Amino acid sequence: MVMTRSAARFVGPVTFEAITRRPVITSQWKPGINTRLRAERSDEASTEPWRSRGDIEHIAIADGIALLLVAPCTANVIGKFANGIADDFLTSLYLATRAPVLLAPAMNANMLAHEAVQRNLQVLAALPDPMTLGDKMSGKTCAGTWVTGTGTDGKPREVYLYHVVDNEETFGRDGAQAVVWQTAINPVVAFELLASGAWAGAGVLGPEAFDAVPFLDLLNAYGSPWGMEERS
Repeated sequence: MVMTRSAARFVGPVTFEAITRRPVITSQWKPGINTRLRAERSDEASTEPWRSRGDIEHIAIADGIALLLVAPCTANVIGKFANGIADDFLTSLYLATRAPVLLAPAMNANMLAHEAVQRNLQVLAALPDPMTLGDKMSGKTCAGTWVTGTGTDGKPREVYLYHVVDNEETFGRDGAQAVVWQTAINPVVAFELLASGAWAGAGVLGPEAFDAVPFLDLLNAYGSPWGMEERS
């Protein structure tokens, strides 16, 4: 059972828990499930099989539920779902789960008929499961940054640094969409350089403190070619 802050103003969480005889979650900032379970008696059987799945509660529940039923569902929650806003436990759970979602809208008839609410409902009805889109997308993703500063000759200089990956390649090889793969490859390369000793130092250092050449070489080796363009 999950209650939003607004829901808790209508029915107290303790009352709701007593009626349903189920634990009620009201906050996104709670200890992980495994953390709590370790504090329980080892011979106490859990009636919730999803409890053993992870330390982050909304992820643990999201992995184990067969259906996410939101009843009653307000216009506010519908709008958050439609726009990917995750600012509480319920909306985070919605984004994290792959289970079917059933909404029971509860609001004034005029509110339900309002074009903004109807638009959000249409968005939710039309949204495909993003997990099914990876092998259907083609094209390349370019991620980069425009750097301004002073060149080695003392004159102002502007360059665009970027790296490009192909979605069909990353999904076919690693099962990851290009934008996800491209985001993840940077720390992978950095950790490899640190582990090998190619990057080393003392104190708190950012990537700018290290030699860029090994990093760029590994980007190429991993299939993410980089480039640099002079800009004026």
